Amino acid sequence: MKSFALKIATVVGLILAVAFLISLPAKTYGFGAATNSSNDGFNGYSGTETNSNGEKFNWSLDTSTQLFPYVARYTPLELRIKANLGRPAGEPPARIEIYEGTAAPNTDLTLVGVMTYNPQNPATQDYHFTVPRRSGGEGLLLQFKSNAFQVKGDSRQLGFIFFDSEVSLPQKHLFYLFWPNPYGLACIILLAVVAAWTLRAGFSWLETSLFGGLAGFVMLTMASSTYQHGWWLLVIAVGLGAVFWWEGQNIRKKFRWGVGPLMLAAGLVIAFFLFSGLSYEGDIVYYTRWSAAIHQNGLWMYDPKFNYLPLIGYIIWFYNLAAYPFNFHDSYLAWRVFASLAFLAVIFIVHLLLKEFGRETTTPKETGRRGFANQGLLLLAFNAAFFYNPTLWGQSDIFPVLGLVIALWLVYRRQPLLAGIAIGLLLVSKAQAWFLLPLLAWWLLQRCGWKKTLAGLSLGAVVALALSAAPYGLDINNVIYYFNQPEFTGIYTNNNPNAANFNYLIITNQRTPLPVWMSLTGTLVVMVTLALLVYFSRGKERSLKQGGFAAGYFAFSCFVWLIKMKERYLIYSLPFLGIGATQEKRLVKPFLALSWLQLLQLTISMFQEDRSRSKTLADNFFWWSVTLNRVEVQWLLSLGTMILWGYLLFLYLRNALKKPAPAPSGADPQANSPQLVTP
Repeated sequence: MKSFALKIATVVGLILAVAFLISLPAKTYGFGAATNSSNDGFNGYSGTETNSNGEKFNWSLDTSTQLFPYVARYTPLELRIKANLGRPAGEPPARIEIYEGTAAPNTDLTLVGVMTYNPQNPATQDYHFTVPRRSGGEGLLLQFKSNAFQVKGDSRQLGFIFFDSEVSLPQKHLFYLFWPNPYGLACIILLAVVAAWTLRAGFSWLETSLFGGLAGFVMLTMASSTYQHGWWLLVIAVGLGAVFWWEGQNIRKKFRWGVGPLMLAAGLVIAFFLFSGLSYEGDIVYYTRWSAAIHQNGLWMYDPKFNYLPLIGYIIWFYNLAAYPFNFHDSYLAWRVFASLAFLAVIFIVHLLLKEFGRETTTPKETGRRGFANQGLLLLAFNAAFFYNPTLWGQSDIFPVLGLVIALWLVYRRQPLLAGIAIGLLLVSKAQAWFLLPLLAWWLLQRCGWKKTLAGLSLGAVVALALSAAPYGLDINNVIYYFNQPEFTGIYTNNNPNAANFNYLIITNQRTPLPVWMSLTGTLVVMVTLALLVYFSRGKERSLKQGGFAAGYFAFSCFVWLIKMKERYLIYSLPFLGIGATQEKRLVKPFLALSWLQLLQLTISMFQEDRSRSKTLADNFFWWSVTLNRVEVQWLLSLGTMILWGYLLFLYLRNALKKPAPAPSGADPQANSPQLVTP
């Protein structure tokens, strides 16, 4: 028991140490007459002038403001103002009161300090103040009120000469994440429970650290906008600890409650991150608009800006059944909850797959009977890189992912008609779901024969055509218009190069059209990869390990090599490679590497500095953000993506070419699987 607790403490301590290092302040925010006086948020100042020393400055008016709309307020802030308070002879000495508030409209203002003219030191100087923390709210508004004066012939009410300002973090800023709101304590408890669960499942301390680090990194990025919910998060973290104890009882009682404890734990983890104050508007703006259109017009709601395939309309219609009666149709949080429920459904379907077709991961000696110990399922259930897309961002990719997992389950259950319907629905979900449809159809053919497969796929095609009619108003011209959008016709200007793949490796962040040779190369590699996967699975059924690995690898290959990829599309690979990792120990570390690639790409996209015009996230001062915004780091991530793709290809070919050896008499067939460890 002591050694188990020591392992947990080591893992959590390692995560906290890394978090401390990457949260060191590495930048400041401010305005300057020389560079930033034209920025939004800099108001109440005259035009830029130049003094005799060549320094640029602005005269403040009687009331002036500086707005930092996304600066976090969990900690006091250090404020420096470079100013000259000198005035012409005969004018009253300058007295400037500085007030602070949040970025919210009609915010209450609090006095920070006063700048007064000192005749003993009339030169330009730096004035330093401490802006107090706030218990809630976001952004910093600085208001300067001056006892203004006028110069003859000048109608302006002048206050003081402003050169520049700077807002920075104090050295002990992390302390304020622990008190008076115990956000930091809640995070530590949750990390400890996740580490204990992972270690008990038989993973090494390194794998546990890499896995727990995913959640730890997301906690760090959302800390500055979520700290005010610390007490609620503490309740959730303690509740997760109680469920961990319940799962221990579940194991000892031969899984009397089945997957219930783990599903409840996954729900609590999701609830923890739903409290995030990060407002990733993104495509949720379109979802709410389409929701209103469907509510008003029904599914006959074709919108020229509706650039999704038809299934999302039916999903939104289903969402509206509760959204409008309970009046949460405009809530971004409600949509994130809805998407998170789809994530939990993915976890449950994966559980069914592993239970029915997976290789068991415990032995009778450990639990009294063979059964799935949830060791592999937690790789997905607690994976912050996986639930980031639906839970924190609210993207709709989780719905086709759910459809793909259901289709795989139906294929393995030899349900040709239902599997065909699932494939038909995926045809009208998202284009990214199409990547895996050839493999699913091929495996369905192998398991059910060509007659049943043809019947199932035909039924799926009929369903797809029927569902496509309503969103387009039965007008073929609308269908033609849809498929002539740039998304489908090959016109790709590469306006947002965020996917760390082959394309970024070649052109980095240049917003230029991709050359034809890159498109052709990527297409050729993907076609060859598909041919290899089909060839090595010919004439035989695939085990769940092989099927999950192949599906995950092919979805990953499409992300790596094709154009028009976005940073979030690795989500289509994660559940399938995760299924493979539950069955093959060698795939655990590659799966964790893929998870980190997904999470870092999402973080770069969300906190990208040159997208500040549309950004809704908190500005931050930290080393991790400054580092991830460097082109060199994104290029290295792209290189890492290519290396991981090659390594997974090596693993796949080695397994495909290796002849299965008969198990020796008396050997434990579970020898290569992670084993349950009971503390």
